[in-house]
Amino acid sequence: MDDEHPPFSFVQVRGTASTSEDPDGMIRIVVAHDNPGTANWVETPGHRRGYLQFRWQRTSREFSRAEGPIAEVVDFDAIPSRLQYFDYNAISNDEFRTRIALRQNQIANRMGA
Repeated sequence: MDDEHPPFSFVQVRGTASTSEDPDGMIRIVVAHDNPGTANWVETPGHRRGYLQFRWQRTSREFSRAEGPIAEVVDFDAIPSRLQYFDYNAISNDEFRTRIALRQNQIANRMGA
């Protein structure tokens, strides 16, 4: 482990409290090694492959295939133009670091640290 990636810095759990919903009701997640500047960034901490798992709980109806997860691979520089509400969910590096610090503290508190 190096100084740039301290323990618990890559918390990948996204719940309603830590996920930003777009005005159209969709949740768009960006998986990228570098910060794309959007709130729903899932870091890869150097990994080239991994798994994403989605779950829906307490839903009031069945979902259609069109409402389910859709994946698209795009060049990093194209991310802002591919996300219809990029500006709506924009987040600065300082805001992102603040969110990570909050999650680190929450995890430490749950683990009794």
